Amino acid sequence: MNNYLKTYFLLFILFYAVIFYFRINNVEEVTRIIIPLFVFMIFLFVLFTNNIMNRHNILLYFIFLFILIGDGIINWSEYKQLSIIPFSLTHICLAIYYILDIQFVKKDFIFLMPVLAFSALLFFKVHADIQGNLLLAVFIIYLNILNFMLWRALCYLRSNSKGLKTLFVLLGSLLFFFTDVSVCLYSIYKQESLIAIIWILYPPALLLLSLMNIQQSKNKYLFLR
Repeated sequence: MNNYLKTYFLLFILFYAVIFYFRINNVEEVTRIIIPLFVFMIFLFVLFTNNIMNRHNILLYFIFLFILIGDGIINWSEYKQLSIIPFSLTHICLAIYYILDIQFVKKDFIFLMPVLAFSALLFFKVHADIQGNLLLAVFIIYLNILNFMLWRALCYLRSNSKGLKTLFVLLGSLLFFFTDVSVCLYSIYKQESLIAIIWILYPPALLLLSLMNIQQSKNKYLFLR
C-alpha cells in the first residue's frame, strides 16, 4: 500500500476514535474543531487524488466542499438547521455524479423500489411525531433527495465493472443515507443513542466515498512521489 494511503488511513482511524469519544460525551469545545478538521482532511485528499482535467471529477470537489460547509455550519454557527442546504446539495451532486458514471436505463427503476419501500415505512412511522407542517415538508423533501442519491448508487449493481469503485460507492452511499436518516430521527426524537449511530456511520461513509476513484487515481502525482 502506498505510504500516502497508509498515512490517510492512520489519520482517519485517529480522528474516528477521537471524534466518536468526544462527540458522544458532548465535549463541544473539542468537536467543533476536530470535526471540521477531519472533513477538511478528506476534502484535501479528494482534491489531490482526482484529476481536475476530468470534468466529471469537478463534481467530487463540490460534493466534499458542500460536506465541509455543512459541518462548518453545524459546528460554528448558531443556525445549525441551515446545514440542510449544503447537505442537500451534496446528495444531489452525488446523484448527478452517479448518473454521469452509470447512465439511466429503464430497468434502473427496479433499484428504486426497495428505496421507496423503506422511505414509505419510515415516513408512516414518524410523520405523526413531526411538529409543524414546515418541518414535515422539509423532512419529505430531504428524504426524497436521499432516495434519489441512494437509488443512483444502487444502479452500480448493474455496472459491468464490479471493482473497488462499485463497492465503495455502494457501501459509502448506504452509510451516508443511514447517517442522514439518523440525523432526521434525532431532530425529531432527540434520542442520544442516535448520536452514537450517526458517528459510527458518518466517518466511514466519507472515507469510502473519498476512495471511490482510487483506481483511476494511480497516475496522479501524489501517488508517484
